[in-house]
Amino acid sequence: MSAVPHPKSAAPLNELTATEVVAAVKSGRTTCEAVTRACLERIAARDPEVQAWQYLDPEQAIAEARARDRTDKSGALIGVPFNVKDIIDTGDMPTEYGSPIYKGFRPRADASCVALSRKAGAVLLGKAVTTEFANFHPSRTAARRRGRPRRSQITWPLSPSARKPAVRPSGRPRFAACSATGPRTANCAAPA
Repeated sequence: MSAVPHPKSAAPLNELTATEVVAAVKSGRTTCEAVTRACLERIAARDPEVQAWQYLDPEQAIAEARARDRTDKSGALIGVPFNVKDIIDTGDMPTEYGSPIYKGFRPRADASCVALSRKAGAVLLGKAVTTEFANFHPSRTAARRRGRPRRSQITWPLSPSARKPAVRPSGRPRFAACSATGPRTANCAAPA
């Protein structure tokens, strides 16, 4: 079932803010699955160039979204898709810390920021590429930058315009995904 955004907001589902996603899901104007699918479609279109994803399993994300749709939809982040860097532990996804020595490593449990986001109803899409141990060794996205614009100038996977400010023109902040290196505008969440 693919729901459309509220007529008042002509923005595609993958461009809604976290607040707009929550309101649309709670009111029944859309579903967690529809928002997740919209984000996954945008990721599929942009990631071959951007290469921002270390781990992405669309079926797993859709299953998690469907599970959220079967709840009472009372969570503060219900239906909001998000990602975390590959240095944040997730019990159901590999966490490789950007390092070949941890290839295929699966932690036993989610990190607190992931567990709390999921408990609030958010949908984890996957893991973003990170530098090794969030340190100074460049990741594959940095290696692709030679002769190209800086990463901050590249169009993010879910945002049709590059370098969006942290606050929307309406004054509402953009949703920030958790990161061990500090908050960063989510490059993979619906509210891009």
